[in-house]
Amino acid sequence: NADEFIALLKSASMFAPLSRHKVASINIPVLMLSGEKTIGGLRLTDDELEKTLPANTTTRVTIPNATHSMWWEATESCTAALEEFFSTQDAK
Repeated sequence: NADEFIALLKSASMFAPLSRHKVASINIPVLMLSGEKTIGGLRLTDDELEKTLPANTTTRVTIPNATHSMWWEATESCTAALEEFFSTQDAK
């Protein structure tokens, strides 16, 4: 991800503006995966995102013993969470 990181650092705005109102109006199922050992700033961002998304459409799964790089550190756990999320969506 070094190329992506360099592009972000050189960007005038690392993140596109996104209002809480727009996040709160998302009305599709959302899966949030968070690493248990994710650094503080990213954990705070995840927490705020979870608070802002509609509770009835959002599922948050915390991957044990993983950082924000959870897909490399805990591939099986992430895959299982994704499969579980999709299986519950198929049932609706």
